[in-house]
Amino acid sequence: MTSLPEEKHRELESGDHARLYTDESVCASVERSMPERDQIFTTPSSPAVAIAVPSFRLLRDQVTIPKADLTIKATGYAWYWKFTYPQDAGGFEFEVRMLSDEERIAAVKAGKGKEADFPRLLAVDNEVVVPVNKTVAVQVTAGDVLHAFAVPSFAVKADAVPGRLNQTWFRATKEGIFYGQCSELCGKDHAFMPLAIRVVSQEKYDAWLADAKKKYARIGDAPVQTAQTDPVR
Repeated sequence: MTSLPEEKHRELESGDHARLYTDESVCASVERSMPERDQIFTTPSSPAVAIAVPSFRLLRDQVTIPKADLTIKATGYAWYWKFTYPQDAGGFEFEVRMLSDEERIAAVKAGKGKEADFPRLLAVDNEVVVPVNKTVAVQVTAGDVLHAFAVPSFAVKADAVPGRLNQTWFRATKEGIFYGQCSELCGKDHAFMPLAIRVVSQEKYDAWLADAKKKYARIGDAPVQTAQTDPVR
């Protein structure tokens, strides 16, 4: 049997005994297929580039804090929140803790609302109140371990880090109550650390603010009572 010329083909020493041909027609076919192969790899990246360009602007806008009509401070603790309104907005602070099932039932029996007004694992004893159509800046920090301030309805989430002050903002365009939670694993009661933000008209906000100044007034420099603080005697 006469073997083919060496320049026409040679066998590769591989498991599948593939053959590599040097025939001009085969080489031409391979050269023609190269642009098609490159196109296969480059075409899928085009939509990614088209999405990335406007996304950069949105990312910039997300971290750019506009001029705020109201600034409040949220401090995460294990496992509750403390909200502070600055001096120009009342100068008081209060804690926010989740209502137990017994407290929810008692609130309904006391005529404070319907059962639907106190959703399980979300209803709290004190609500944050802000006016509608106002830009609200939220300074976020923590007093013990890592937490995270998150309100999905406002598309906001900011890490609460001890010794560090982060900031986010929102502008609610309709009245209602919006719930959030700690979104950073912070210990055994991480799942029981909700917060509630009630958005009201400017008139209702002014009325709430006048009442809150009295309700949350501090006597001298006495600290706000917490679960870790013994009552002042």
